[in-house]
This record gives sequence, structure tokens and C-alpha cells, in this order.
Amino acid sequence: GVDRNGWLFQQYIKLSGNVGTCDDFVTIDSDHILLEPHVFITDDNRYVFYRSCEFHLGYYLINNRLLGKLKIPALSFVAHKMVFNKKHLSELKSKIKDYTGMEWDRAILANLDRNDTSAFSEFEIYASSMPKELYVSVLWNQLQLKRSKLISYDELKKKYVGFLSVTFPEYFT
Repeated sequence: GVDRNGWLFQQYIKLSGNVGTCDDFVTIDSDHILLEPHVFITDDNRYVFYRSCEFHLGYYLINNRLLGKLKIPALSFVAHKMVFNKKHLSELKSKIKDYTGMEWDRAILANLDRNDTSAFSEFEIYASSMPKELYVSVLWNQLQLKRSKLISYDELKKKYVGFLSVTFPEYFT
């Protein structure tokens, strides 16, 4: 009953890989503000995935319907920012097609739990399908704030020293 077309569409844009001209690209949710510099690729060319406690069972259930049995990680890959690699995105889409017999975008739609308003996460499926030797995990050290707490960037940096980022989620009012 909730229209989540825009939310799903922005995930499709990321997963399409049709973003920019580089092999790697970073996305950051629009309600997420970086307070400190972030690294997304290490000196030894491994991807940095920021990790959170934002566990949502629905993400793992659809991943299993799209790719087969995946382990549920101790920490979530949903951290409001991620580096994507176009080659790995292509491999992920091929895996989804091999497992479901459908193109990746149609397979996601066909397997969505329409009773769950957050039935899919591009961050979870992408990072969960990435070979572990290709990435490092970093705790996100992030704080969720109410939108009524919106202040200038300089004030945010002063007030929330020690945090890497803050987020102003729509659902947290």
C-alpha cells in the first residue's frame, strides 16, 4: 500500500552500473552527511564497505530468492554509502539471471515481498555477493538524527566530533 517506486528506482540506477565513466563509483544516500574523510578503495585495491547494525530480515530473504542460500552477516552492509564496481555488478546480474532465469531487474520485481515496505537492498545484495578477499569492513560510526536537529555543516562537525557521518532518515522523526 506504500508507493516505494522512487526508492526502488534509485537502487536500480546503482545496480545498473550506468553511472559515470569510471569502473568504480561511489553512491551516498541524500540524507547522509560525511563528517570526516572516507576511504572507499584501499592502497592495495580492496573495496571498503562500511558496516552497520541496520539488520532487516527482508533483505536477506530476497537475496536468497535471487541468488540461493547466502549467509546472514553479523553486520549489515546498509550504511548509506557504497563503492560499486561495474565488473562486479555485471557478475552479480549474471548470477541472478543464472539462478532465477530472469534478467536482474525483473527478478527483483518478481521476488519482492510486497507486504514489506523495505523489501530489497542494493547494498546488501551487492556486498554479500562480493568475494571476501576483495573488500575490507569498517564500522560506520554513524549517528541518526531527527530532521528537526538540522544545523549547518560546520556545527554538525563540531557537535558530533568522533562520528564519521550523520544521517537524517525520513522515518526517524
